[in-house]
Amino acid sequence: MDPGTHALAMIIDILLGRSPLCLGEKNYAEMDVELIFGKGFKSSDFNDDALARTLDKIHAAGAEKVFRHASLKALLKEELESGVAPVQWVLQCLDFKRFLLISVD
Repeated sequence: MDPGTHALAMIIDILLGRSPLCLGEKNYAEMDVELIFGKGFKSSDFNDDALARTLDKIHAAGAEKVFRHASLKALLKEELESGVAPVQWVLQCLDFKRFLLISVD
């Protein structure tokens, strides 16, 4: 499973009231995981080891850079105004080469 799906699961958990990673699998067992994440997903995909590995990958890639990259992708996808020209924003916030090559895998 990709780290983005695990990150989404942790964000959903935060929005639902925040619980320890060790309860991720139990919490998702009480939800329709396939409806939330798509076919083939099960609650065991969100165990604490899997979520912790994703946090390790985010840390290794640089949490701030991962956040900026995700924010930029959302900005461009949704065609939102950032108050600055998108190219200018990229150059201000990211090493452009890193923006093109970033991976948390």
